[in-house]
Amino acid sequence: MTVSNNDVLRVTATITLPDQVVAQNVFWYLVDDPDTETPENEDVLDALDTQMDAIYTTLDGQIINSADVTTVYVNRMEYSGGQWVVAANVGTIVLNHAFAAVSDMLPHAAAPCPVAYTARPKTRGRKFLPGFVESQNVASTIQAGALAALANFATEWIEDVAIGVTAQLIPVVASELGVPWPIAYVVVNSLIGSMRRRKPGVGS
Repeated sequence: MTVSNNDVLRVTATITLPDQVVAQNVFWYLVDDPDTETPENEDVLDALDTQMDAIYTTLDGQIINSADVTTVYVNRMEYSGGQWVVAANVGTIVLNHAFAAVSDMLPHAAAPCPVAYTARPKTRGRKFLPGFVESQNVASTIQAGALAALANFATEWIEDVAIGVTAQLIPVVASELGVPWPIAYVVVNSLIGSMRRRKPGVGS
């Protein structure tokens, strides 16, 4: 199977953490295929395998060494009935990226949170990054070395991903109105954020 120009892809990275906790980061991409190369799914998966590894390598020294990015799920999405729904499965990447920081981990709810901005006001994307170790912050303020690593993460996050000669994946924020907005820039806050998560089976 192939992807086509203007397809929207959702890339979900699964992160295993201590205490049998599982977290996910979701990345969105817009297929830009000006010369109608219609890349094969395998080409897309190979490119995203390399890109996801590059993204998370930037944080090897900041995330606890018992955390791993295990599996990455790639789906083609469509906007239907006022929401994004899965149109087709592109494939699964077994990444198995291991981190390297040796220190006590921050509580599971505490995580840095780079924020991606688009040309549309209030259409933003956030990436909570769980597993950060205590040595990378003092009194909830992220230290300079970790800020530099987060800046590198942001740079990789908004990097276009080549999937052909001219075909590429453009990082976007998928708005609730069904429009994929290209990411203009990412802001890295120097304060540790707090992830709010529902308990399983509670809420929708």
